[in-house]
Amino acid sequence: MSKVIHMNLRVDPTQYIPQIRDIPGYDYIHLVRQPKYMVNLPLLNEKVHYYSEIFSPEKYVKKNKVSLIHAHHGQLGLLLLPFKEETRLTLKLKVRTDHISRDCDQSFFNWTWL
Repeated sequence: MSKVIHMNLRVDPTQYIPQIRDIPGYDYIHLVRQPKYMVNLPLLNEKVHYYSEIFSPEKYVKKNKVSLIHAHHGQLGLLLLPFKEETRLTLKLKVRTDHISRDCDQSFFNWTWL
């Protein structure tokens, strides 16, 4: 089964949500920048990976059968642009502004494909 990388700011109960784990047709990898962003150790499992430990994006993608990258914030999308360029994978970026978060249901997101 193909996998999607979900790059997120940290791993805690507010970030480790069903939208990450339940994508039809995909398994998932929860990617965070470094171990210090693993703020809730009971959530640590084999699907949590650290971006700082990926030395060859191409080898990583091949080994883990990744076919899509999903960044949860604009700054993480920028961080992943070199990874996207090297692997030639599609990067899906979720942009959520303050007024959207405050005024709309959490399922309302603005998606950008790169």
